[in-house]
Amino acid sequence: MSLNAGGQTYSEPGPLVQFLPKIQELLHFTADGKGLGDHLRAGNFAVIDLETTGTNKKRDTVWQVACASFRGFELDEHLNCVVSITREQFEQAFDGPQTDPEKEAKRQQVYDLVHLRWDRIEQEGRPGTEVASFLTKFLHGCPRPILGHNAMFFDLPMLDQWASNLCGREVRFDRSRIIDTGAAVKGGQIDVRPMRTETADDLTDRIRKMRIKGVYWSMGYLAEQLVPDLDAGNAHDALFDCLMLGMFTDIMSRGYMVPGDGRMEYWMDLLHNWEQLN
Repeated sequence: MSLNAGGQTYSEPGPLVQFLPKIQELLHFTADGKGLGDHLRAGNFAVIDLETTGTNKKRDTVWQVACASFRGFELDEHLNCVVSITREQFEQAFDGPQTDPEKEAKRQQVYDLVHLRWDRIEQEGRPGTEVASFLTKFLHGCPRPILGHNAMFFDLPMLDQWASNLCGREVRFDRSRIIDTGAAVKGGQIDVRPMRTETADDLTDRIRKMRIKGVYWSMGYLAEQLVPDLDAGNAHDALFDCLMLGMFTDIMSRGYMVPGDGRMEYWMDLLHNWEQLN
């Protein structure tokens, strides 16, 4: 089935759309608990994303960092840095046996992705210390919520380990402003309700620990379910992922997206032309 509006034809969203009110409730509870609800409802927020050679904080490294800030749900400014890594670092990240077939398939997927972008890493890569400094300046003093998809349990720990290895310290910014959108999407589908004395971060941690079969919350799943017409072939580029999460946050925070109201058209145009931002 398709929806027609403003001369455009859009595919109807998937079943996840029925959970948007509960996802919105968890997202706003988290923002309100951090004193950031007014910012989020007004569409004033930042997004952070990393691309890495894998998920092992000790062995793997960061090769791309991106941030985007939004005002009124529209792109305000952005940071996009490719990190210079050596061929040895790249190959070391994939050394050693992997006995779990699923993890091995994932590792091969990441290997192929980084290998495809190796020319870009060589041509555009900046020293890690320089990138860490840029990121600190971008985020330090940011008064807005800082959103990341699974940020509390992947991006931030990975970022901290990477920066610690480089500079001997973490990237400095106000961690209390972090909102993990992955937890809201997961929790909204299983009807998690905040406990009376629970903090926003406690709720995020509780949702993270839940193991529920058949519940998905990846960025790819969000694209497939909320915006079926979006070409997500550039996913796993940190800047593209930041822009996608900006779009998904618009949908989740408002609880809807009406084709023809200009919002869908804005985001689709931005994502279609994202490479012009680099």
